[in-house]
Amino acid sequence: MRWLACWPGSEPAVPSDGQPFKNLIHAGTVAQAGQHLRRVWPAFDRARFESLATTGLETLELKARAMLLADALEATLPEDFAQATDVIEDGCDRGQPGAAHGAGRARRTHVTEPG
Repeated sequence: MRWLACWPGSEPAVPSDGQPFKNLIHAGTVAQAGQHLRRVWPAFDRARFESLATTGLETLELKARAMLLADALEATLPEDFAQATDVIEDGCDRGQPGAAHGAGRARRTHVTEPG
């Protein structure tokens, strides 16, 4: 869940006051993620992402909330996995003071699936 709290001003990645961990994924963190993803990828459909990621969210437990968020990301990020991860990583980079755009992204070699 690092990416949910990688921007300055984000909530800490540990619940306080005995709150359940599921409360780390809520409409506010979804909106914050949408804001940063849209900033680094202007074609990102933030409204659709937030709608998909928050429909029924409050009734779910932690694993189901994470899966709902993952499904919303899959539906709204580029189909190409490397491009999708670049959008997420760039969103985190942009929020770090002094970080250059893409500075945190590790160099990858693209491996094709056999057959």
